[in-house]
Amino acid sequence: MYIDKFKKILSFTFIVIIIVCINNKVYSQVYNDNLKKYWFYRNNLKYFVVNGNPSIKGMNLVAGIRNKGGYEKIDYGQPMTYFGYYLGVLATEWYLLNQNGQYSDNTLTELNNALDSYIRLDECEDKEPWNLSTAKYDGFFMREDVPYDFVFHYGDNLNKGLTAGNVFNSSGDMGYVSQVLSYDTEPYDPNSNIMSQDEAIGLFHSILMLQQQLELLRLRLYCTLGTMMNRMVQIIGGFINQMGYR
Repeated sequence: MYIDKFKKILSFTFIVIIIVCINNKVYSQVYNDNLKKYWFYRNNLKYFVVNGNPSIKGMNLVAGIRNKGGYEKIDYGQPMTYFGYYLGVLATEWYLLNQNGQYSDNTLTELNNALDSYIRLDECEDKEPWNLSTAKYDGFFMREDVPYDFVFHYGDNLNKGLTAGNVFNSSGDMGYVSQVLSYDTEPYDPNSNIMSQDEAIGLFHSILMLQQQLELLRLRLYCTLGTMMNRMVQIIGGFINQMGYR
């Protein structure tokens, strides 16, 4: 009787081990597949954003559409909504890399460049269509500042590994771009570049996500995070004031 009982226990244990191993294998495969997909799409971001000196107009802003209409055009319409997604990606990536003890300095630099570029857009009152004597860092921002000749200066960045013979196709291959669609291109209308509430809310969500990630990491990276935390408080406070919630 004990032998039969032992056999039953052994058989049940064996079945459980098989199930666990199969599930772990499937989970591992799904995990690895998703990880590959993430870094594939993350790598493709280089075709939509030029990461660099945040004092330069157009730098670190995300284009929403590339090869619009099948042409060599890159479109920066609804930019701050996409910029918000971009901040969310960088914040999450930076947090996860840190949590897993992996190198994260490049992501941190990109994140800081993006935040400083937001400040550049926030300090907009001395530009068209406002043309005031001074600019303020107050939560009121312009949507984007991508100049009409941005591709002329940074085409090598936006067209990495591409030539004029590369065209966008249904397989997702990137096409070459030679022209920008932004507020600075014809028909020129600076009033269309004034912030909207939907863009502010989209950006607000990502700023809150970043603030949460910073809180989770603050004990580990306290010295690194001090300045960034102060910027989060300023940006969030500015948004709230501009949206009428005191």
